Amino acid sequence: MATNPHIGMTADEWFEEEEQRSPGFIEEVDQEALKLGIGYELKKVRVAEGLTRKQLAEKISTTPSRIARVEQGKTRPDVAMLQRIGTALGYAVHVAFARRKRAKAGASVLLRARSRGGRRG
Repeated sequence: MATNPHIGMTADEWFEEEEQRSPGFIEEVDQEALKLGIGYELKKVRVAEGLTRKQLAEKISTTPSRIARVEQGKTRPDVAMLQRIGTALGYAVHVAFARRKRAKAGASVLLRARSRGGRRG
């Protein structure tokens, strides 16, 4: 019976091991997490504002399928699209840089929509 070599390893140690095995691994994970985070935030504020994908798409001159792909983390919108979404929903878009805990990695980008009226979205 084989034992799992990762038992007892911290997440940071596992990420570093995977990065050594496959350079660029951490960046790929960060990019996927960014897409999923943007999609999650978009859906959360869209639903909070009571809009369907079709209604939001019409407001920002895109297609409902494009909105769906962003919400599902299948694609990442550009900054111009984020600004159009924020304007259409009445939210400001904020970009923040947060230092990673992993020593060798740089900064990552977090996007969060915040209501202009003080409500969190």
